[in-house]
Amino acid sequence: MDSSPASDSPFAAQPRPRTRDAAILSYSESENLGDEIQSVAAEQFLPHAVATLDRDHLRLDACGREVDAIFNGWFLLGDEWPPPDGVHPLLVSFYAPPQCLRVYDRRHLDWYRRHEPVGCRSTAVVESFDAIGVGAYFSGCLSLCLPVSRVERGPEVCVVDCDPHLLRRLVPVHILELATFLSHVDRPEARSVRRRVARRAQRLLRPRSPALAWSMFDRYRRQRHAERMARARALLTRYAQARLVITGRLHCFLPCLALGTPVLFLHSAGDAHRFAGLAQLGRAYTDRDDRIALDWEDPDPNPGHHQRLASSLAETCRTWASAVERQVPRIARGEGG
Repeated sequence: MDSSPASDSPFAAQPRPRTRDAAILSYSESENLGDEIQSVAAEQFLPHAVATLDRDHLRLDACGREVDAIFNGWFLLGDEWPPPDGVHPLLVSFYAPPQCLRVYDRRHLDWYRRHEPVGCRSTAVVESFDAIGVGAYFSGCLSLCLPVSRVERGPEVCVVDCDPHLLRRLVPVHILELATFLSHVDRPEARSVRRRVARRAQRLLRPRSPALAWSMFDRYRRQRHAERMARARALLTRYAQARLVITGRLHCFLPCLALGTPVLFLHSAGDAHRFAGLAQLGRAYTDRDDRIALDWEDPDPNPGHHQRLASSLAETCRTWASAVERQVPRIARGEGG
C-alpha cells in the first residue's frame, strides 16, 4: 500500500527525517472541544508523549515518521483513510458514520487485518465492521477512563449544548434560570475569521514555498492544539465541581460518568447509530420522554453501568502503551526529538 501523501499535495515534496514517536491525536479542522477531551483521556496512557498526530491531515503529518497513537474518536477522513503504513494505531473507541464508505471498504481488509480487533465506540459500528469481515468489539469511549474526581462539588448546574426543546420539556424552569450555559463549540464568527486567515496565508505561500506554508500551518495547529487542550482540561475541572450537568454532548455525558458528576444526557432518538451502547450507561432521555424523575436539588449518583467497560478499556490501553514504551524507550521517555 502506498503510504506517501498524494502527489498533488502542496507539501508532498517536503519529507521529514524518519523518527519514532508516541503521539496523541490533534484536530486542526475540528471546532468541537469534545475531540480534545478524548485526547486528554488518551494522554494518561502516554504520559511521556510529546508528539501529536493530526487526525484531519494524517498523510501530511505522518510523512517521514513512525507514529504510535491511540486512534480513539470520530473518523470521517475521505482520502485520508486508511492511515499511512508508518502509523501504528491502537484502534479503540473508534467511530465512523455509516455513510463514510471509505472506512467500511473491503479493499482495506489487509490494513484492518494488521490492526484488528477494532474497539468500537458504539455497538452499531461493531455491526458495520462485522458486515465487511473485520474483527470488532464494543470498547466504549476512552473518555470513560478519566479518573474519578475527588474535589468537593459546588452548587453549579451546567447546561452544555442542549436542544432547547428538550430543555423546556424535561427540565424545571427554576433549574434553568439558575444554570450556567456552556458550549463545546466556538462561536461561528470566531471560527470563520480564524479559518479565513489561516487558509489565505496557505494559498498565498503554497505556490512560492510549500515548505514555508507547511511550517506556518504546523506552527498554527500546534499552538491551537495546546490552547484547546487547556480549554478542554478547564471544562473537565468545571464539570468535576458541578452539582449537576445536563448535556446533549456525548463527550460531556461520558466524562461526567467517569468523573462521578451527576449527569443527564438529553438527545434525539434519531441518533441511534452514534449512541448505541453508550446512552444506556447513564441517565439518558430523548424527545420520546415526558419527564425526568430526579431530586434536582440533591441528584443521586450516576448508576455506575460504565465501570466494567471503562476498566477493560483502560487495561487494553495500558497493555498497548507498555508495549510501545518497550519498543521505543527513548521516545517514550521524552528523550528524543
